[in-house]
Amino acid sequence: MKQKVCTELIYLEPLSSEHIQEYMAAFSPTVQKILDVHMPESEREYLHARIEQRVPFFYVIKDKESGVLIGAIEIRDPATRSQLYCWLNEAWWGSGRFQQAIRLAAHNYFSQTNEDAITAHVYCDNLRSVHALQKAGFASHGTTGSQAHKQFVLLLQR
Repeated sequence: MKQKVCTELIYLEPLSSEHIQEYMAAFSPTVQKILDVHMPESEREYLHARIEQRVPFFYVIKDKESGVLIGAIEIRDPATRSQLYCWLNEAWWGSGRFQQAIRLAAHNYFSQTNEDAITAHVYCDNLRSVHALQKAGFASHGTTGSQAHKQFVLLLQR
């Protein structure tokens, strides 16, 4: 996907260096805590690395009406059962935008690869994200990790 693609509420744009400042502003302390990010600067470094590597399935999520960056979604490692990385700024929770972003990114991914599934690992105390992913079509596929870092494994199939 080279250009933005829209739904009723959001559009996705491939991550570029032009997004980094707005991305970091939307990457709130609430989101950082949920994702277990202790040093926000590490996220900035990660973004620069992903841009340099020209990762094909990393998008920023923008509100269609305002054009404001409200989150991000990445489907990692397209050659294997992929790992989903995503977040939405808490000001936009409960609006349906997250599910639209997941569905659009998954559609793009499945239409451009031979893969048949996407996995997501979500910390067990993050039930809001589990519920949002399930609303977008993910199904429970067990758990993984240690007791301190236990995660639900969710699976979205083509």
